[in-house]
Amino acid sequence: MTLSPVPTSGHVGDEGTLTISVSRVERLSSAPFYLIYHPAILELTSVTQGDFLTQDGQHTAFVHANHPEIGRVMIGLSLLGQIAGITGAGTLISMTFRARAPGVVRFTVHQAEFRNTAMEIIPIQVALAETTVE
Repeated sequence: MTLSPVPTSGHVGDEGTLTISVSRVERLSSAPFYLIYHPAILELTSVTQGDFLTQDGQHTAFVHANHPEIGRVMIGLSLLGQIAGITGAGTLISMTFRARAPGVVRFTVHQAEFRNTAMEIIPIQVALAETTVE
């Protein structure tokens, strides 16, 4: 799992996108996790599902809940129906943030429990990211 903020730095009032992607994943069926950010520095303005799990016209369940008072977003993303899961690389989620105050934000992922269609946990490594607001 890779977290890629664009831009990696900005100014108060600017908006930027954090893209959450996977690579070399096999038979991914569900991808629930929490993303942690610094709410005094960033304001979450939108969350959009990426195209990785919707390849080949697959249907998904996608939910998200932001808790801005603590800087935590819950993401629930899973395939619907009896299918083989998705293998490869691509974007799971894109999140847009607005810079509220100067500082450095380190995005972290908690309780990621990616699973395949047999409901087995897929081990993942998270490449963390940070962004600087001036």
